Amino acid sequence: QTVIPMAIGDQATLTATVAPKDAPDTSVRFEVDKAGIIEITQKSPAEGEAPVNGVTEYEIKALANGQANVKIITNGLDKNKKPIEQTCAVSVIETVLAEPIAVKEKIDLRGADYFNTTEIAKGDKFDVIAENPKDKVGSVSNGVFTAKKAGKVTIVWNKQVDKKTYVPQRQITIELKMPSYKKNDKGKDIKASDLIAKRGTVIEPSDWLLDLDKVETIKPDFFECVDKKGVVTLDEEFATNGKLTVEKTGSVKVTAYYGTDKKTAAKMVYTIKSKMPGIKDAKVKPNPVKDKAKDKVVTVSVTNVPKTVKLTAENWKIVKATEDSSGVTLTTETPDSEKIKFTALEKGNYTKASISIAPGTEAQVLAVIVTIDGVEYQGIVRIQ
Repeated sequence: QTVIPMAIGDQATLTATVAPKDAPDTSVRFEVDKAGIIEITQKSPAEGEAPVNGVTEYEIKALANGQANVKIITNGLDKNKKPIEQTCAVSVIETVLAEPIAVKEKIDLRGADYFNTTEIAKGDKFDVIAENPKDKVGSVSNGVFTAKKAGKVTIVWNKQVDKKTYVPQRQITIELKMPSYKKNDKGKDIKASDLIAKRGTVIEPSDWLLDLDKVETIKPDFFECVDKKGVVTLDEEFATNGKLTVEKTGSVKVTAYYGTDKKTAAKMVYTIKSKMPGIKDAKVKPNPVKDKAKDKVVTVSVTNVPKTVKLTAENWKIVKATEDSSGVTLTTETPDSEKIKFTALEKGNYTKASISIAPGTEAQVLAVIVTIDGVEYQGIVRIQ
């Protein structure tokens, strides 16, 4: 070894091998150029183990940050009557313990939470050391680390001194965690919610899709939702908690990001689907006031009623409404029952209602409301 990276308190073994083994004197001695950085002692063979001729082991203990050079010198002489020397640089470097990151997340090792430096150069080298040497937990390219597998990793930044020499500068330890979806009965990832059948249903990621309660998983840094049709309303703190409320039939995609930069963050996308009761809006133009003129009848129906729900006439009502550029506002006033007759129809489990409008009824806006499981669903009927 020509360079050994260590953190304060670490121990390492340096092995000096002298050849040939049958040389008259294969013993060595050492010199350290700086005191206080490392402590070095020669190791003795384990009990019952015979010493190997030509092999000397030293135990090095890191005491303080800095670099010390250990020079190994043979006591025997070469053909020129001189001892042979080799030097090993021991770099005791600062170890940074970083916050966990998600698998597939990319981090710039120059950042403040990592090596916090602008001195990383193109020729510098990074050692990626997993707890299990067989695991390929990630890789570094141009100073950017990409997490590939869950586990703990230590990354050593080595500064290039010349073409062959790299000197360790700092090391960082990061726990890599795997974002995960919850599993269905077949053990497969759930990437879409169960069909929402009730307006006002509150969705929280940990309750529905993301397995945030597992120790080995990791929580998103922020959420994003694209909703152009008003299918959901977002909580005031949706960006950090992912909480939303379903308002009407449709679907939206929610993206959970792991990392503060969308370009380098790991992400998980899931779908919120809803198919809830609704009444289609209607327009009706009453007959003019003439002899033998008949009432105009319009039928409205509520769709997507859960099979477990049994409606009665008591679930229905009709009220007047006002309409302007900002939308429709319901009132508590009921329409004129002489001109507008409203009847809930028993056929089909009261899923339909009839509105009979007398000839010449003035233009107005009505709201037809059905209450299902404590929630009101409305349709608008415009008399023109």
